[in-house]
Amino acid sequence: MIKKFLFLLSLWCSQVVADNTLEVLIPREEIHQKIVEYADKINQEYKGKELTIVMIMKGAFVFVADFMRELKEPAAIEYIRCSSYSSDTVRGELSVYGLDLLDLRGKDVLLMDDIIDTGHTMNTVVQMIESMEPASLRTCVLLSKTARREVDYQPDDYLFHIENHFVSGYGLDGGELGRGLPDVCYYK
Repeated sequence: MIKKFLFLLSLWCSQVVADNTLEVLIPREEIHQKIVEYADKINQEYKGKELTIVMIMKGAFVFVADFMRELKEPAAIEYIRCSSYSSDTVRGELSVYGLDLLDLRGKDVLLMDDIIDTGHTMNTVVQMIESMEPASLRTCVLLSKTARREVDYQPDDYLFHIENHFVSGYGLDGGELGRGLPDVCYYK
């Protein structure tokens, strides 16, 4: 059943790209290069420390998996889930799941997400983690989209700035589909 679903998803993704509905915005090779550079920076800055990575699921899982493969220092991995949509397109109240299960007091925390758009999710989660008294807190997103920013929050690090595109691939989804695309693509 799972193999059939993955096969159908890959066919759908290939067809969407073939039909020119999606266009590659950031190719996988460029993403990989930026991840290697960022991991080198983190390896140097956290040398001799144990880092706790908290990823916001589901979108960040591909980004974080590739990033962790490049780390040389030990790192623990945790995850939380955030939801702020009452329907597919209407923003509702932000719900954060799993943060209450984490013990981050006194730890060096790197919060990672796939994209910062309006900024509400990252801003809220940062405030919640800060209240847990970590030794340090740093944020990193794969994509920063400032065109729709509604709060005055900037991540500490981002790998790419993008214009106001709706993107999919490399963990990001369009209606839960497209996460498996190897590149970051945008809808024309």
